Amino acid sequence: MSNVLPGAMLVLLFAAPLHAQATRLTGRDCGLEKEVACRRVLVTEPTWAIRAASWGDEAAAEYNSDLNFMASFGVVAPVARRIGIGALATVGLGSDDGPYLGAGPRLRWHAGSRVAVDLTPTLLLLRPQEQGWGLLDAAVMYRDRVGLAFQVSPFDREVYDYSDPENTTVTNSRSTALFAGLRLGMKPGRIGLVADAVLTVAAVVYAVVTCAGGGCS
Repeated sequence: MSNVLPGAMLVLLFAAPLHAQATRLTGRDCGLEKEVACRRVLVTEPTWAIRAASWGDEAAAEYNSDLNFMASFGVVAPVARRIGIGALATVGLGSDDGPYLGAGPRLRWHAGSRVAVDLTPTLLLLRPQEQGWGLLDAAVMYRDRVGLAFQVSPFDREVYDYSDPENTTVTNSRSTALFAGLRLGMKPGRIGLVADAVLTVAAVVYAVVTCAGGGCS
């Protein structure tokens, strides 16, 4: 609970003023009439990413997840010309490290009428033992519907050296992984989230049926 409380307070801090501020801004204020920069936006974003690079201890880095899947939910509202601020909750799954849950502020800069750059530092409230407490997410979105997303996260692992059969050594090592991939937003994002949910349920059902039939060992 002590880890969850700071994240919840962080989300409330950024989310509380969004409604009032958004209603005060008009298309003329933000300079991008009838575009997403001028209105409060509900965030529904699935992200599918692969590990693009790792650095740090090589022995630890090779165990980092090859795939990272994320689903983010929240709200972003305009607070100044071309600038939006919001709050997001994120659930994710590393292919080798397991699930995580986080929350954090979203800063959005509208580079033009159709292109936006998002930055989301995320505090991981629930996480695998090997993953660090933070995740930095960045994305470039086109019309808030499709874009490229990047995540950076640290990992701490115990690396075992079996080179000496009589004296196995254990080293605490740190590495950092960079993931890059596709992100969808707005209506495409909602469709993507539904597709993810259907595939997840199908995978669980398949695993249960396979194991019930004696296919698991």
